[in-house]
Formats: sequence, C-alpha cells, structure tokens
Amino acid sequence: MPNNPDHSALRLRLAELATLNGGSVTGAAIRALGITARQVDGLVANGVLHRTRRDHFLVGHTAPSLAGSRYSKVAQAGDGALLASIAAIDHWGFLPWDTDVTHIVVPKQRRPVEGAFVRVRPHLTKAAASECAGMPILAPEYAVFDACDHLDGSSIRRIIREGRFKKRLSIERLQQIAATSLRGVTRFRTALRLWDGGDNGHASAYELRVDRALGHDVLEGSLANPMVQVGGERLFPDRVWFDLRIAVECDGPPHDEPDQQRVDRVRRAALRVAGWDVHVVHWRDFERDPTSAVASAQYAVRRARSARTTRNSDP
Repeated sequence: MPNNPDHSALRLRLAELATLNGGSVTGAAIRALGITARQVDGLVANGVLHRTRRDHFLVGHTAPSLAGSRYSKVAQAGDGALLASIAAIDHWGFLPWDTDVTHIVVPKQRRPVEGAFVRVRPHLTKAAASECAGMPILAPEYAVFDACDHLDGSSIRRIIREGRFKKRLSIERLQQIAATSLRGVTRFRTALRLWDGGDNGHASAYELRVDRALGHDVLEGSLANPMVQVGGERLFPDRVWFDLRIAVECDGPPHDEPDQQRVDRVRRAALRVAGWDVHVVHWRDFERDPTSAVASAQYAVRRARSARTTRNSDP
C-alpha cells in the first residue's frame, strides 16, 4: 500500500471491519474502503491479509474465529444470504452453540458452501432479515422458528426466556409467525403454549435429571419454574402442580451456600404457610439414590390425585 496520509486511516478502518466480522472480510467490503486490488496484493504479501478464498480474507491471522468463519460462509452464499437456525440463535446470544456447522438461508439460487447447510427460502420478507454485530442474520423471532427442527420444546422455551430477558424477542411476533406459517412446527407452537401457561423450562441440567426420575406420569399437568404469587411475593419453584398445590424444589450445589439456604428457608416457609406441600430433592441424596430422593414427591402427587378422584366420584 503506498505511503500516504490515508495509509494509517485505511488500516484502522480495515481493522475495525475485521473486528466487526469476527476477523473475516470480503473483497467487496475491502473495495468499499477504497483499497485497490494492487493494495490488497501488497497487504497479502505483507501478511496483513490472508486469502482464504478468491474474494475472502482473514485480517492479521490465519485461524478464523467462529463468528469470522460464519461470516465468510454467509458472504460466499451470495446476495441476500442470512445466518439461520441454531447458528443464528447462538449469534443472537440466546443459546450457546459452538459447532462450526453453519445454517444459511438464501432468497434465490443456492450456492454450495463448504461446511454449511444452505437452503432456499424464496418467500423471505424484509421483516425476516436483520443484522447482529455485522452479521446478516435472520431476525430473532424468525431465527427461533427456523431452529425448531433441531431443538426440543425445553430448549425452545429456554431461548424464549433468554430472548425476553435480553429484550430482543417479541412474544406477540412469535405468536404471529406461529399462526401464519404454513410449516406448522408443532414443537414451536407447543413451546409458545407452555410459555403462555407459565412454563419457563428447566433452569439447570439437574432439574431435568430430577424430572426424568419423577417420571412422565407424575409430571403430567405440572409446570417448570412458573411464577407462584404468595402474598406480595413472586416465587418460582422448580416444579409445580397448581391443581394439587404441590411444589418440588431441586437443590443443586449452589443451594449449599449459607446465604442461599437462608433464602430457601424463608421462601419455602412462605409457600407452606400459604397451603403448599413443598418437597426438596437435594443433589447429594439424588446422587446416592435417585429413586429414593424423588419417592416422597412422587407419593405426594399420586396420593393427591387419588384423593381428588375419590372426592369427584362421591355422590
């Protein structure tokens, strides 16, 4: 690159562009900065740029970041290409997904891209397209919907909860997509229905293990981490049967901390005073014998259901 007053400014703009795109830049983006083809050859010779493909470069290093790899693949897919599915969910920060398998949607002719699944979506609207940290990407709600084929209902609810917390997801928009889509993804609609009903999904892997030990028959009719109003307090027990007024708490290692134990005692005392039957499954008991650890909760649920059936059958 010639030695001129714009030399440092161009390098700085190139570095900023690379930072935005995870270290990867396209030839078109470089030319937009005013850098000529001859100057590009000089930067390649000096090791500032590393050519990965004909019109794609890494800046300053030869090992692309995950974001840089994804950006390069989206750029290769052509005009209108968008990062999609689980890769988009990860890029939005809703659910970690560190694999380099990249899902891309394009509005027209598909180009094969190594290491990526490219799908043609001819009816992509402007509302479906967005940008996140320089990445052309499906808008958050469309990305969630697009990822449903690869996720279970619990993961979808976790994504919705995280997206709502980060104020990047609109439940109303999600509902609109679910109502108008011709694809009719059952898991997506089920996750939304459970969200509307108060089910917020598992907050930890330990809660999921406890649920599996409880069994499908016991879990029927219950919700994970819903809000329970007790007086003026909003509490979120790990598993709740509202009709039976039974709550199960899953105490993992963080609940061994003295401060957390004090909070737990106050919270559970408030629930019991309000008429709730509260059962605690401690992680040490569960590790020793999962069946015994959940036996009390299983018995309470089955007994309450049996009592309710008896009352309903009495003349």
